Amino acid sequence: MKVVTMACIASFVVLCQGVAQSPTHPTTSRHPPASVCGHWVVTKVVPTSGISTSPRKDFLGLEAEYLPSEMRFGNKVVVRNPLYRVERQSVAEFFKQSYDRLSELGIKGDSVLIIDVLDENGKDVIRPGAVLHVRNSHQIITLWEGVYYLLERKGAPCAEKSSASR
Repeated sequence: MKVVTMACIASFVVLCQGVAQSPTHPTTSRHPPASVCGHWVVTKVVPTSGISTSPRKDFLGLEAEYLPSEMRFGNKVVVRNPLYRVERQSVAEFFKQSYDRLSELGIKGDSVLIIDVLDENGKDVIRPGAVLHVRNSHQIITLWEGVYYLLERKGAPCAEKSSASR
């Protein structure tokens, strides 16, 4: 009976820790999540009803990197030793903050994973490519000046690269 009671308590603690670390609560790490870690290229503008400015055509074709050691968006932004803040937002939360619908971004489901790049001191980086919305494992979306840009993965994610090199 004592063993069963201890197992129940241990299970409860593990479940509670899982809830406390739920992606709906922001978490911050030096390592970007696998869903964005690696190399990307900006392939197109994602049209939405909320576009308020002209798209930056010079963004198309730019390469981006999201790595533990640096974040780069073309040659326009370099953040050394960035922090990555990860949060999951529901459809309603996303709309409330952006006035855009996830479905317009091609994001299916009832939530979206959002990654904010922070500087090494944990301060927001207000630059192109610093806010990411995960569409799927091969596509992410960034927002700059009211326009969404689609980035497509170029090569393998970081975790796959490191395990292949062992």
